[in-house]
Amino acid sequence: MGYCIIDMAKVLNTARNDEAQNQISVNGLDDLDIRILDLLLLRHKTKEIASKLDKPLSTVQRRVRKLFEEGAVSSAMELNYKKLGLKHGEIFVYLKNGDVRRIANELALMEGMMSVSIHIGNSDIVGAFMYKDSAHLLELTSKVRQIPGVDRIVWSEEIYKLPLRNEKSLAPVMKWTSKQ
Repeated sequence: MGYCIIDMAKVLNTARNDEAQNQISVNGLDDLDIRILDLLLLRHKTKEIASKLDKPLSTVQRRVRKLFEEGAVSSAMELNYKKLGLKHGEIFVYLKNGDVRRIANELALMEGMMSVSIHIGNSDIVGAFMYKDSAHLLELTSKVRQIPGVDRIVWSEEIYKLPLRNEKSLAPVMKWTSKQ
């Protein structure tokens, strides 16, 4: 199984704290579901999760299946860019009164673009892209600059991705959002 991505918008928008049971209940998720998600994010398999949480394998498998079915988590494949002779980076697009959806859709159609998302904050659009060499990167960034409504772009190349080794927990985020 590839790594898992949590639909945090769905989870965070429905967060609530069930103090009476001392559990976090978010969109039907309880403390066990959140602990399972934590371990899935660290790429543990169901057998390892069952062992770490001291729960029956069938319980963990049922919970994982339910998390996938409800859309709280999805699997994704991750390319090994280096082995494929490619580089990977992100492009941050700043607009000047442009139609953000139109521009995002134009970016999504460009060769090498892996994902495009619309943001609020520092930049308006963020795209993940892959490229072969500097000439390919120059071609991509030049095309983005030529899109009507684009003010400027900033890009960065991913050099190394640190694997998650330490246990991370969704629980503090869930508790914080439930107080809001």
